[in-house]
Parts: sequence; structure tokens; C-alpha cells
Amino acid sequence: MKDSKQHKKIVSFGEVLMRLSPAENRKLPQAKTMDFYFGGTEMNVAASLAYFGEQTQQITNVSNDLVGDAAIAAMRQFGIDVSAVNKVDHPLGLYFLEVGSGLRASKIAYNRLHGSFANITPQ
Repeated sequence: MKDSKQHKKIVSFGEVLMRLSPAENRKLPQAKTMDFYFGGTEMNVAASLAYFGEQTQQITNVSNDLVGDAAIAAMRQFGIDVSAVNKVDHPLGLYFLEVGSGLRASKIAYNRLHGSFANITPQ
């Protein structure tokens, strides 16, 4: 008898970004250190699905440097197939997040206009 649930690969296509946030919910001008994380809507969905046992793959561009290597390593740690990730000579997109505290709302600023995903081309 065949398994009624056949696992198919779920492919996500979207930008992978590096998030930089001041430690301890500080505002950017108060910060001396920053924490960083890799994510992006599609990558986050792929990571969640991989956590639940689904086979996932990310299609994207990352920078051809140590930042891009770290982004790929993060995807692998989440169980995402990175065989369709391209390395290009454009920087990885960034965003800065000041996490809100109490009544202070979170603030976000994107730096991705000329980033690696903005320069993706069909293969």
C-alpha cells in the first residue's frame, strides 16, 4: 500500500535578506553592537515547512562573498535545499530593525535597491 501523502518539493522564490538589529531593544544611535539574522518572507516559509518535514528549496541570488556564504549556511541549517541559489557580484540586501519596547513602535529601514536579488535574471 502506498503512502497516501507523497512528499513533493516545495520551491520558494524570493529575496534573502540580512536583518541587523541593535542588541537589547536599543535604538540605532544608542547601539554599539548589532545582532544579525537571515530571512525574508519566502525563506521564512520554506524554513517553517522544512521544520514540519516538507522538502523545500529556495531560488534566489546571494552575494558572492562571506555574507552570501553565511546566508546559504543559514538556509542549510533550516533544512532548505540551496542547490538553486546563485552567487552574484552584488551585495546581499539588508534591513535594519529597531525592535520596539513598551509604547515605542518598531522601526525598519531597507537597503536593497541594488542588491543581489534586485539583479536576478532568468537562466
